[in-house]
Amino acid sequence: MPDIEEFLQPISEASPSGEDVRYEIVYDEIREARDADPLRGPERGGPKEPDYRDARKLAEDVLRTQSKHLQIAAWLAEAWVNLEGVSGLTAGLDLERRLLEDFWETVYPEIDEGDLEFRVAPLEWLAGYLGPSLRSVPLTLSGFDSMDFQVSRDVGTEEACEGDKEKLKERQAKIDEGKMPAEDFDEAVVESGKGFYKKLIADLAAATQSIEALEALTDEKFGQIGPSFRTLRDQVEGLRRIADPLLQKCLELDPDPIEVDPVGEEDAAAPVGDDGGVPIEPVSRKDAGVRIAAAAKFLRQDDPHNPASYLMIRGLRWGELRKGGGGVEPRLLAAPPTATRTRLKGLLLDAKWAELLETAEGVMATPFGRGWLDLQRYVFTALGGLGSDYDAVEKSLKGTLRSLLVDLPELPDLTLMDDTPTANRETQMWLREEGLLGPLTEEEQARLEAGAPTVAASGRDVAERARERARSGQPEKGIEMLMHAAEQARGNRDRLMRRVEAAGIMLDHGLAPVAHPILEEFLQRLEAHQLKEWEDPETVASPMALMYRCLDQMGGDEVLKEQLYLEVCRLDPMQAIHFASQEAEDDAEEVADGGPEES
Repeated sequence: MPDIEEFLQPISEASPSGEDVRYEIVYDEIREARDADPLRGPERGGPKEPDYRDARKLAEDVLRTQSKHLQIAAWLAEAWVNLEGVSGLTAGLDLERRLLEDFWETVYPEIDEGDLEFRVAPLEWLAGYLGPSLRSVPLTLSGFDSMDFQVSRDVGTEEACEGDKEKLKERQAKIDEGKMPAEDFDEAVVESGKGFYKKLIADLAAATQSIEALEALTDEKFGQIGPSFRTLRDQVEGLRRIADPLLQKCLELDPDPIEVDPVGEEDAAAPVGDDGGVPIEPVSRKDAGVRIAAAAKFLRQDDPHNPASYLMIRGLRWGELRKGGGGVEPRLLAAPPTATRTRLKGLLLDAKWAELLETAEGVMATPFGRGWLDLQRYVFTALGGLGSDYDAVEKSLKGTLRSLLVDLPELPDLTLMDDTPTANRETQMWLREEGLLGPLTEEEQARLEAGAPTVAASGRDVAERARERARSGQPEKGIEMLMHAAEQARGNRDRLMRRVEAAGIMLDHGLAPVAHPILEEFLQRLEAHQLKEWEDPETVASPMALMYRCLDQMGGDEVLKEQLYLEVCRLDPMQAIHFASQEAEDDAEEVADGGPEES
């Protein structure tokens, strides 16, 4: 749970609550970060998802260093709920209460000549508008929420429809629409374990206490115009009504030990927390797994660019696969529910990279993450879509995945417990393209290409069509085709190469300033990922030759040009000869046209 004490220190002795930021840029930045705009057009970057991490960072900075403002605290509570779950709600409510208690005379919004309505408005917002965030609180370790629960109850189980053909037909129609069957949700509950639900129920109880404490204070401070917290209390209670039977279901399968005698100091197997709630130490292997997953989630959300949290859960799940020291135990290859597969595929198609990464990592923390290699493709695609800030994570995960496949080379060819492959055809091709598996044999090449062309092959087709457009007098269409192909690419390598090909067309049509940042990005990745050590020399030399041409057109750094030329000569002499010859032809044409003016 977030620690609120750091936000309750006075801004200064002279001005404990700092300044009113209502009309400052940062206020609008927080509001913009938390807003969703699903109808935003492509000219403004396409549909916008809320960025709760950014909203959290901005709001925490304001409350810590600039202003004690109730609306900023309310937006922070919203971000905490979306990032931390129910414990984030408790922290947000407690923060609002403490701001009112400790800074009543100076907290913003100020009291306007005795009128409390401006000050009560953020509290009314907090009490009435957290519903969507609470409905998204995970009710399983894999991330299913209350909406998924309701849908799964509506679809029901196959057993409940047994003997009624009409009900079975209706149920199948709902599943075909992508709705989750009850069996998938119930399986996720079992995988989450009783420790997960004990903590969830304890968090919900704490949130209810925090609601009551804040409501009592607002009744005292605002009287009849104070906000009603009934809706929020009902929403928390609704989650409790779902969570209680889920815990009971887990306890039926994994009962708590019965204590015959009072537990003495020496007999205590697991010390409990100060509140007498969840034990400090795990009480079972499953409980330990739940705690590791929760810790990884906290660290990931606190610092998403740090590889540590991602490596934690892979250490847990992939360590389980390695336990035997020989082949993979088939029973360890748990198969994810259809709803999980559908959700991840939908996020991929919608290019919701942050949500895809968070959802995929939630699944990685479950037993489904052990051997389902399609999941890793989703993770790497999300990391690529999120940009260079995640390069360290991508590099670390690629190394640990490569190590897994070295230890268990048979894994990509195995099947999960439902007889689906650990790595489908698309994932097999991705593993090859990323250099995580050895080169294709002739048999494998034929097998993989039987269903679809490889990414590289389809990329070459796009590049050729783009060059044809450029040759026909439509370079902008060719560039657009390649940039679109880059957006749709499955891996960072393919994405970068499509952009480099677009830069080549740009250079052919006098757009060197536009091509330059693309080629500069390639050179940066060349050094960061040591591409020259494992990529085909021709593949590396081509973008370097383009950068040489780009600098030549722009009148760029002569020293860098010389370095690029020498490197291209070393990697691909024929390419160096080609663009040197082209440069000589260009000079000859310039002389034929009258030559450059004498200065």
